[in-house]
Amino acid sequence: MFFALAQAMSLEEYGRFAFAFSLALVLAKAAALGQPQLMLRLLPGYADAGEKWRAAMRFALRNVGVGGFLAALAMVVVGLFQGSSGYLFAAAPLCLLLAFSELQSSILRTCEKIVWALAPREIVWRSSLILLGLGVWLSPVSGLTAAMLFAFASLSLALVLLWQSYADRVTRYRTSLDGDRAEVAPEWWPTSRRFWITNLVIFGTPNLSVVVVGAIIDISESGPFFAALKTAQLMQLVLMAANIVAMPMISKYHAAGDTTSIEAICGIVSSAAGAVAMVGLFVLATFGAPILRLFGEGFEAAHTEMVILAIGFAISSMNGPNGPLLDMTGHERTFNRIILVCNGIGLASLAPAVQFGGSTGASIVVAGSMILWNVWAWLACRRLAGIDPSIFGVIKRARRK
Repeated sequence: MFFALAQAMSLEEYGRFAFAFSLALVLAKAAALGQPQLMLRLLPGYADAGEKWRAAMRFALRNVGVGGFLAALAMVVVGLFQGSSGYLFAAAPLCLLLAFSELQSSILRTCEKIVWALAPREIVWRSSLILLGLGVWLSPVSGLTAAMLFAFASLSLALVLLWQSYADRVTRYRTSLDGDRAEVAPEWWPTSRRFWITNLVIFGTPNLSVVVVGAIIDISESGPFFAALKTAQLMQLVLMAANIVAMPMISKYHAAGDTTSIEAICGIVSSAAGAVAMVGLFVLATFGAPILRLFGEGFEAAHTEMVILAIGFAISSMNGPNGPLLDMTGHERTFNRIILVCNGIGLASLAPAVQFGGSTGASIVVAGSMILWNVWAWLACRRLAGIDPSIFGVIKRARRK
């Protein structure tokens, strides 16, 4: 998707897109208020308790609705401060839509509808943006602007989410939530807050690095750095996909006291994710410049940044599902503290690093904070959950056998 859009846009317009899209991702995570993770934690246990299930769903929908509205408003305020920045106004609805899509996907995942939870946004919506980018690239019309892209992206995502919602009875909220409901449990708010802070800081640091690069250096610099970041994130593609499946399973087996099954899940995730990440790291280190050149002229300048970022993502993949393991086994407070300390240091270092080291400084901060919290979380998993979720745990268990 990012490659197709790069072909249809100038370097400056792609920089605007990278800046606003990264900011929208951060604001959407803020707007979600930890509700997607809360639903993954609560709904599997409430499946047979209709009143509690409906209460939890209403709680999450109300919070994401309010959070999404405030996030969209924040994007508009940023646009007003930027001056002539219509592309930021056009991107404002995405803050609400992305937050809602995360929640709706999590609700469907708790029903073990993994493909249906992901396909509408990750395949249908992204394919529509790919077709838009390729259509503009191959046509004789002038290049695509960031404002036009965000207007199309917001409208198409809204239609896709409506389709997904009404196609499944669980997410036909008017009927599925009809009936008696229990009171809001007092522990939902603190649990939500811990999930919210953890996710916001984890996903905020890399995306905010793009925003900081654009704000401190130049908006056009955001484009190549954004392309390097998103290409390097391919190192985590298998880990992200596996975690989507693993989180509700870890929660279920933890409730049943089945540690052996949790170890098996972690072993599969870390082995597959670690192997793919090491191969990917070799490819990007060797052929990274030509790969970035496919985005357009000038993008290959971010090759060094891409390799640094890829190292961080590869190490994260080899550590396996350490975050989901802590979150789903009742140790989310510990994981919250780990993320706050490590990524808090990263966020505080981001602006000075960009000021003195440019986009290379930003990549060092992002990769360094990622490695730091992954190592700390790995140690916490071994100490608190008694499970080594990393590829080293797989090797150790294989030697024992």
